[in-house]
Amino acid sequence: MKARDGSLHRRDSNIPNYKANSTVAAAAALLAELQAAQAVTNLSATLNTTSSSTSQGKTRRDSAWWVDSINHNGMMAFNANSSTYPVWRNVVSYGADSTGVLDSTAAINKAISDGFRCGSGCNSSSATGALVYFPPGKYLVSLSIVAMYNTQLVGDPTDPPTILASSSFVGLGVISSDVYIDGGNGAEWYINQNNFFRQIRNLIIDICQATVEYPAGLHWQVA
Repeated sequence: MKARDGSLHRRDSNIPNYKANSTVAAAAALLAELQAAQAVTNLSATLNTTSSSTSQGKTRRDSAWWVDSINHNGMMAFNANSSTYPVWRNVVSYGADSTGVLDSTAAINKAISDGFRCGSGCNSSSATGALVYFPPGKYLVSLSIVAMYNTQLVGDPTDPPTILASSSFVGLGVISSDVYIDGGNGAEWYINQNNFFRQIRNLIIDICQATVEYPAGLHWQVA
């Protein structure tokens, strides 16, 4: 990974800035929401003191993409709970805030992990795939979004959503498929040679506010 000064650095789990226990995670989320709320307050004050503004009165439109509106009752072949296993997941349905004011990290990761997915301790699985959909909007995150095995993270191509890393963001990448085991001396969830069935499309990843030493949009494992 190339740093701002042009030098190369390896991004790994030993960098203190990227470790997050439950206390750090809670603090990062709280600070992210406080800063987002202040930004909204400042924007409102600016608009109220402007006599005319083209941005006033505008609201984000609902998704018009066909994938969002079709029937999502399909089943995952060979899944032991195929009748109830959710292949399609809308992050807003899991509690994610598309306004960018509330921290959506936990809700997005819940949308991805719901249903005994292939995560830690799972080498691979073709029976627990998921399409995780992000409607138009802005999603504030303070920790990494974990892209599990056999997962598609998909936004609306007609109005791509933004995943915004907060200034309090802690993690190796805003979206990470390369998850280190805590205390595992560099061991990872997935081995490099068996990292398939993942896709990210139609998403904007904004790291402009992140203050970690080497911010990254993606922390990706090579297949």
